[in-house]
Amino acid sequence: DDETARKNILVGEVARIYHIKQYKFKFDWIQIFNLESGFGEKDLERKKRDLFRILHPDKSAKYARDAGGEERLKAAYDFVDVAYSDAKKWLDQKNNGYLPPWDRDPFDSLHSSHPLYAHRQSHPGWASSSRPTTPPPRSSPPLRKAPPQQPDSFRMR
Repeated sequence: DDETARKNILVGEVARIYHIKQYKFKFDWIQIFNLESGFGEKDLERKKRDLFRILHPDKSAKYARDAGGEERLKAAYDFVDVAYSDAKKWLDQKNNGYLPPWDRDPFDSLHSSHPLYAHRQSHPGWASSSRPTTPPPRSSPPLRKAPPQQPDSFRMR
């Protein structure tokens, strides 16, 4: 029935969010909202709204105990709120060309080795992506020759 389905969705989402947060990953908002590379502001808004509908205390209070208690439910809601702020900030920086040059694209294939992404590949509810599951081989930088040694006449004694 609808009530059981609602309860199961709430319990599953709270558990999923807590699982993601336990890794303290800088770009956890990607997993919280299940975003794909190239997402836009409308995608982010829609996914935030969907999660807030599930987690909102007014709509989920009667299942709070099943989800681990009111505090856990409120914390999951707060995690989503913070993740939205982080994702929005990153998207604004990206769209305006202000991402720091040392920040890598969080959708790069190097994330496939992160535990969150390994879990994503194995979770049946998440769509698989065309991204490779292992990072492509990296070429090593060329080896430099050691500088020539100074003649004895130039060495300090």
